Amino acid sequence: MSNRLEGIEEAIDRLQDGVDRLTKQLESVDRRSGLEDRLDTLDGQIHKLVNQVTAPEPMPREQERLAVDGPHAAKPARKRSPKTKDS
Repeated sequence: MSNRLEGIEEAIDRLQDGVDRLTKQLESVDRRSGLEDRLDTLDGQIHKLVNQVTAPEPMPREQERLAVDGPHAAKPARKRSPKTKDS
């Protein structure tokens, strides 16, 4: 009877070792999934920063150039013909 009881105890120990290994694996997966979430968050933040750095900022109204082709644009000066003494 003691041999049978000892065999059952060894089987329970092996079963407990298997459960411990699975528990460690699950904890590792949980930690990795947390890291993946953090990496996704960081990736989004980096993408946002890159867009802010590369996208040109709109120019302030005070620095905008005025259109020169409009109706109030300055007209080019006419070239004068050279005057001759005979005229």
